[in-house]
Amino acid sequence: MQKNIRDKAKNIRNKAGIITDQKFLRSAFGRKYLPYIFARLKGRKGPPLGLSVGVLRKHMSISDQMRLLPKNSIVIASYFTLHESRNEKLPYCKKIKLVCSPFNHNSKSHKKKVKHISLCESDMVDQCWVNARKYKGRKKYDMLIITEMSKKGLRCKGVQMLKFLPDIEKEFGFKVCIMDMAKKSLRKRDRASPSLGEYLRDIASIVKHHKKRKLMRPLPNILNQKQMNVLMQSSRCLLCGNTQDASPKTITEALIRGIPVILNKNIFGGRKYIKENNGALFDGPNNVEQLYENYDFYKENLFNAIEKVFSNPIVREDIIHGYYDNWGLKKTSEKLAYYINKAWGAKIESAFYPQFKSHFKK
Repeated sequence: MQKNIRDKAKNIRNKAGIITDQKFLRSAFGRKYLPYIFARLKGRKGPPLGLSVGVLRKHMSISDQMRLLPKNSIVIASYFTLHESRNEKLPYCKKIKLVCSPFNHNSKSHKKKVKHISLCESDMVDQCWVNARKYKGRKKYDMLIITEMSKKGLRCKGVQMLKFLPDIEKEFGFKVCIMDMAKKSLRKRDRASPSLGEYLRDIASIVKHHKKRKLMRPLPNILNQKQMNVLMQSSRCLLCGNTQDASPKTITEALIRGIPVILNKNIFGGRKYIKENNGALFDGPNNVEQLYENYDFYKENLFNAIEKVFSNPIVREDIIHGYYDNWGLKKTSEKLAYYINKAWGAKIESAFYPQFKSHFKK
C-alpha cells in the first residue's frame, strides 16, 4: 500500500518536475495532500508558476507526511479528523510551518507549536468557478436541507434535524426540500445497524409521511453546478444542522447565491460566515441521542433562529456583497500568499490550488 502511495506521488510529475497528472490539475478536492501549489509572483507578468509548497488536506500518519510532503509544507484542513477533539497531540510533522484552520476553535497547545490562521477551502468559493448565475424562477421551497440519511449523516451531516419536519410544518407551514446525498447501499446497510438503525428508520418514516416536503436523491449522488444553483435559488433559506464538519462549502455556496443560512452553532467550523443580515445560529444537538433526550430545548432554539431570519427582509445583494467583502478566491489567495511570504520570505502576491490556475492568468 505504501509503495502505491509513493508511485502515485511520483506519477504526478514527469522527469522535468512538471505536473502531468490532469486529474491533479483539475481538482485538489478529495486528495489527502498536494505536492505543490501555484502562485503569482509580485511584479511579474505571465502565467502562474508552480510553488514548491506542499499542502496537507486530510489526516495522514506522521511517517507518511515526512515521506510524501515537500520540505516546506502547510495544512489547509478540510476534514473533521484534524479537529482538536480528535487529536490530543499535534497531528502534523515538522515539515508543516503553517496551519490554515476551518475550525471555530483550535487547541492552545497546538497553536504554540505551529502558526494557525483562519483560512479554509470554503473561503475559496467564488462565482468564477461556482455557478451562481441569478435564477429568475419562483421560490418553490421555504427551506433546503442537504444531508445524508446514513450513519455519516448522524455523525456529521445533521440528518437528525429531519426529526423537526412535522413541527416545522405545523408552526410555519414550510415546504421543505431534502437533498439526500447518501448512496443507496449505505442507506440500506445503516438502517439495519443495531446501534443507530432505529434512529435512521424513525427519521426515514417521518420524511416518508411528511406531506409538505420534496425528497431528492441525485444520481450518482452529486448534482452538477447548474442543478445546485437552481435548487439553492429556488429555496428561501438553507438549514445546516451539521456537527462534526470542517466548514462545509454548502454554506458559502448558499451565501454567494444570496441565500440566508440557518446554522448549528455547534458545528466544528463555519460559524464565522453568519452575520445579522445573512442568517442565524441556533443551539443544535451534537448527536442524535441529545436530540431525542432534549427535543423541546433544541426545537425552541431552532424555531427562534427561523423566526429571526424570516422576520427581517432578505436582501440577496447584501448577502452576496457581505461574503465577498471578506472571502472569495481572490482575497483568500492573497491572504494565503501573505502568510507564506511571512513563513519563508517568499515574494508572491497570490497562492492557490492548481485547479484555479486559469483564473489568475494576466
